[in-house]
Amino acid sequence: NLGSLTSISKWFARSCENLTEVLLPSVCTEIGEQSFFSCKSLSKINIEHVTNIGNTVFMGCSSLGGELSLPNLKTLGINVFQNTSITTVTHLGDIESIGEHVFNGCSLLSFVEFPNNLKSIGRSAFYNCRALNMELSLPELSVLGPYSFQNSGITKITSPKLETIGESVFYG
Repeated sequence: NLGSLTSISKWFARSCENLTEVLLPSVCTEIGEQSFFSCKSLSKINIEHVTNIGNTVFMGCSSLGGELSLPNLKTLGINVFQNTSITTVTHLGDIESIGEHVFNGCSLLSFVEFPNNLKSIGRSAFYNCRALNMELSLPELSVLGPYSFQNSGITKITSPKLETIGESVFYG
């Protein structure tokens, strides 16, 4: 029990290979960078109340899978869920940007509910998300970073405000 903890500091349980589950109190709204980096056995954590997630927090948590819902999310760092086993993302709060490599290597990711106010998707954000076989309608998107959907299954994208498209966005 983590009691009334309001934030998790950086490197909190970094590389803690035997950690399988974390129950955060509902008042915990911030997770610092690399807090659970490479916790390979971590399969369950309640983060739906979290508003800010730092860089590489769950990167390499290969057992972390299933549905991800972050309805209160305001900021999302880079590499956050890289190489996890997440299958669906049903809510990403009010974020306007998905940073670099956030879901890179999430080969089981098959569905993402993108926020309507999303303005940018960073470099390699969904790189190698081969199961992501869907059409995208992103009404406010203006920037699509390089390699953002490379080796993914995206079939169509509609974005009337798109101004910048990086290299190799849909390559592969």
